[in-house]
Amino acid sequence: MNWFIIVATDKHIHNKNTLIILLIFVGLLSMFLITRNNISWIKLLATSLLGAGGAVWLVSTCLLRRTIKFWRAVKYMMVVVSIFAISFSAFEGYVFRNAGYPPTFDTPQSDGTFTYTDKLNVSLNELVQSAENTLAFKLLRLEHPGEVGIRTILLFDYQVSISLSLGSSATCYFSALVGDPYRVEAGTGDLTPFLKEYPRQQRNEDIQQIDNLGLQWYYDRAIEAYQNETGTTPEINRLGTSINVFNPSEYKGLYVNMFGSYMNEDDYHDVFHVRFYPNGTIAELNCQNVPIIINR
Repeated sequence: MNWFIIVATDKHIHNKNTLIILLIFVGLLSMFLITRNNISWIKLLATSLLGAGGAVWLVSTCLLRRTIKFWRAVKYMMVVVSIFAISFSAFEGYVFRNAGYPPTFDTPQSDGTFTYTDKLNVSLNELVQSAENTLAFKLLRLEHPGEVGIRTILLFDYQVSISLSLGSSATCYFSALVGDPYRVEAGTGDLTPFLKEYPRQQRNEDIQQIDNLGLQWYYDRAIEAYQNETGTTPEINRLGTSINVFNPSEYKGLYVNMFGSYMNEDDYHDVFHVRFYPNGTIAELNCQNVPIIINR
């Protein structure tokens, strides 16, 4: 009878230990698979605790068969950290995929699309603020403390994208298609050279200057430049706009890029590309009239 109780108890302990091992494994796996590119201090801490604590617990409990209170405390800590790791990763994954909508997509056309003229009324500060007000961004700020800076803003007919630097080692990317919420990705890398060459204050001043003039103003200047260069008015039905750093070694500041094109069922025309400094001075002008035939 005593032998049966001992065997049953050992089996119960074995099953319990197996469950804890599985929980630790799932916790570690969630840290690497869900939002895996976002390497933060929270994830590093949880991974270190799971790795080191799990190894200590496995050796002491499963191999040495020790059950004193200290090792039991380690076991319970592993359970708590594993549950936290799984819950945190799942929560982060959810908010990264459902981070809210940019103001540009609040009132889509009946066919679910936007004309390029809709984008010309966008405030860049408002657009950036829409990303910074999301729960996803607040979570990223917790994971990557430090200065926030604007890196790139992209405005296309069907997409809005914003990339922001967090501290000196992380970049987050907010991207939304028409009808869909922001989706967020984060990556790590040394941003020190970029931040040193192009400090936050200058970036904010550039964005404010662009907003003061307005994207419509840059568009009108692009059309005028094309007319002066070619003697004709451009025919376009697509307009892409990007605000980004092009070549810091030449000019340490943001550029406003406008890409005009024409597309129908048979061909695609790159019509013009105009690059502006924030004050509206044209840095580069390319006019193209050669159609690119689409293979169908």
